[in-house]
Amino acid sequence: MHTKSSLLGWMKAQHSSMPSQVYSHESASPSSDRILDKATNATKLIPISALPADVLIEIISIISRPRVHRHDYVKRLHTLAQVCSTWANIILQTPVLWSLVRFDALFGGTGWLTALRRSQPCRIEVECRLDPWGSPEPFWSTIKTHSHRWTSLMIDAPEGGERFEFAGVHAPFLEELSIYMSGEQLDVGGANFPNVSALALINVGLQDWASGLLSGLRSLYLHLGHTLVHPPSLEQFLDILAASPHLEDLRTHAMDSAVDSASICWPLILLPELRNITIGNLPAIAVDAILQSIHAAQCSVLSSAANLMSSQRLNIGRENFPNVSSLSLIH
Repeated sequence: MHTKSSLLGWMKAQHSSMPSQVYSHESASPSSDRILDKATNATKLIPISALPADVLIEIISIISRPRVHRHDYVKRLHTLAQVCSTWANIILQTPVLWSLVRFDALFGGTGWLTALRRSQPCRIEVECRLDPWGSPEPFWSTIKTHSHRWTSLMIDAPEGGERFEFAGVHAPFLEELSIYMSGEQLDVGGANFPNVSALALINVGLQDWASGLLSGLRSLYLHLGHTLVHPPSLEQFLDILAASPHLEDLRTHAMDSAVDSASICWPLILLPELRNITIGNLPAIAVDAILQSIHAAQCSVLSSAANLMSSQRLNIGRENFPNVSSLSLIH
């Protein structure tokens, strides 16, 4: 979240730009303390509608914290609390303002519970970042009951942590999904992501993602790590592409031996809207199979940033990428 200095800095800037009737000027360059003191008069407060989003979020993060934690967040709590009091009364009754918060398991102890409750029924962005000793409960079990409100979801969990179960999750408004974790910690069975347009999977297996649930996908980023228990296969990779007819941007990177690159025969995958492809550090046979399987008439940039011992044998298939204007092969 934002620090106290950003709020004080913004208020100081506002002080210098506002008419004299809003703030009384006692010196050419008043201190932050003086500005704060003058702002405690509710009649001189800038209307809440004029507050920038980052200032609103900062105020929300302060008033949602249990009082016992607030002194750690800002030393002069009593002054800042007075400044925020009038705004806070409005914010507490305005759900859309609470929805500006990115809901995070590490946000203000249980402050996310307050924000979750007060933001209803507005749509929300969710982050679930865990330290090595963290547990997704109760944050995850609670936040997923609000999946119908999600617009973006990011999960960042340390290797060896608890599993994330997506059973029963229905997220019709979810557009951005980013998952950073070991594949065995994730169970997406039964999840419904009909409108996800941007998907990033970091060190996550592919077996659960090859489905029509990704039919609206526009951007796909896969980073396949060497900690995967079962390396994903080319079939799984191509299954995802086949299920994503509207894909525009494809980026993939793999650690050595992270992909089972057994030679396969795969039917041509039509990706008429694909414009950019970047394939990094995949075995030559995998890159070759991917490029031969894709027909992308719109593709303008093709970059194979791969560690290819046999790049001279790479079959790009000019007939599959008739509009490529920039090609980069990195040995």
